[in-house]
Amino acid sequence: MPGSPRLPERAGRIAARARGQKATGRCHRRARFGMIGRMDEQPPAGPSPATETETDAELVEQARGGETAAFETLFERYRDRVYRVVYGYVGNREDALDVTQEAFLKAYQKLAGFKGEARFSTWVTQIAIHRAIDVRRRRKRRKASSLEEQHDRDDLARLPGRGSPRRGPGARLEEAEFEQKLREALEQLSDKHRTVFLLHTQQGLAYKEIAATLGISIGTVMSRLFYARKKLQKALEDYLGPAARARAAMRTRRRQPKPGEGE
Repeated sequence: MPGSPRLPERAGRIAARARGQKATGRCHRRARFGMIGRMDEQPPAGPSPATETETDAELVEQARGGETAAFETLFERYRDRVYRVVYGYVGNREDALDVTQEAFLKAYQKLAGFKGEARFSTWVTQIAIHRAIDVRRRRKRRKASSLEEQHDRDDLARLPGRGSPRRGPGARLEEAEFEQKLREALEQLSDKHRTVFLLHTQQGLAYKEIAATLGISIGTVMSRLFYARKKLQKALEDYLGPAARARAAMRTRRRQPKPGEGE
């Protein structure tokens, strides 16, 4: 990138990547992002007093002018948001870390071309989504992943109307069954429908924000979200609504003592 700021020593691997030098292995890929730290570490409690009032636009301009710390601040602000979106696509921590870091690297390299027509957070999230979709497609072609890789997904948003977790015998087993079915159902959605669903339910973005992130109309967002919910509710009908209540009633009746028991 012409006029790109000189990176600090601990970020040398970013510069090496930008020059096309090869790095192999997950630990090497993780290390080359020294500038933006480890994604699995607890994020700071909040921005420092010196940067909390600076806008994204101001930080972008500072980063373009050679202030690496300004881009680090942007990363600290949005790394968790981007990571959560990416995780909803790739389904495992290691790939989510790599994709998130690669997205911020690409954003850094292309900072000169960022016009500011969208918010920085929207722009970097778009970069991450495209990369995550590529990873998913390549994984499917290689058939190198399985549903078991997603068992650690503990932050997936719940479907509306499911209610609080059920208690009692068999509840944990049923909870695990639901999680498995939900993962399978999400896998069956197209990328465009899964994207809208995850951005809305997991990331908490409003329709307008999703539309800006994906470059589509609010009406299209609403249509895709409706379709995704309809498909998921159909796939999970045994765990939602009347069917779930009927199963709970059956369990309750089975637990009730028979006449003469307990006397």
